[in-house]
Amino acid sequence: MPSFQLSSQQLHAIAKKWNEEWRGSYFNQFRAVGENTFQFKINTKQEKVSLLVKLPNLAWVSQRKWDVLPDQPPIVNKTKALFENQKINSVAQHGSDRILVITCTAIRLILELFGEGNIIVTENNENRKILAVLAAREWKGRTLKGGQPYQFPQNQNKLPEKKEAAEAISVEAIDALFSRIEAVAFGQQDEEQEAVVRETKTQLQKKALEINLERQQKQMQEWEKEIAELQSKGEWIYAHFAEVEALIHALQRAKKQKVNEKDALKELQKKIKGIKTIDFDRASVEWEAE
Repeated sequence: MPSFQLSSQQLHAIAKKWNEEWRGSYFNQFRAVGENTFQFKINTKQEKVSLLVKLPNLAWVSQRKWDVLPDQPPIVNKTKALFENQKINSVAQHGSDRILVITCTAIRLILELFGEGNIIVTENNENRKILAVLAAREWKGRTLKGGQPYQFPQNQNKLPEKKEAAEAISVEAIDALFSRIEAVAFGQQDEEQEAVVRETKTQLQKKALEINLERQQKQMQEWEKEIAELQSKGEWIYAHFAEVEALIHALQRAKKQKVNEKDALKELQKKIKGIKTIDFDRASVEWEAE
């Protein structure tokens, strides 16, 4: 898998999006589909959703079909009955930690997307007794073990409100990138590669694999660069939040008052530095960043 991970701000935005879409939905299935890779099937009012968790630090909605591993880890077998038809009440990030909490009628699913990663299922009450855990662990002052109360890490910080808004803008872009990344990360091949593999199962197989791996590495590097650019844009929006907000309001007023683009551009250029062009029809603005 690529070396990047979800930031705290990105997880906050994604959790907010999923909470709006999944409240009132039902868990259908929980299973392992690869090494440290788990699928949660969710039945929403509109469609069936596949939540993929790739430990230690990724979670996204997958569009591909997944084969179940023949040997399921104990946590899957132990929680099979617990997940059946559990209604989802909320999806939220815990504080600013990279922890996603999905609260259901009787249980809570806690996804720890930091460090080595972990999946914990607890009772949905104040005690938060652990019913099942993927990897039992123990530290000073914190124990992850069946029967023990679940304790969140103690290193919490409040998210800056404006930064939340900036990061939320790129949620759809992040989802789109993940759907493309999984095609390479989990071994999907294009038609050209599949034809080469079918041509010979002996001599060309090793060569095709090497070519495929090289392609994957190049694509991963390109997509990591894309994600870095998206994060950079989010940081820029945060740094210029007041100007972005003023620009949006000004454009809305101009369009509502039916001001022509030329006059609207002149007024904006007086108030906001760096505005080059505006296009009402395409809802676009060319803004030269400092």
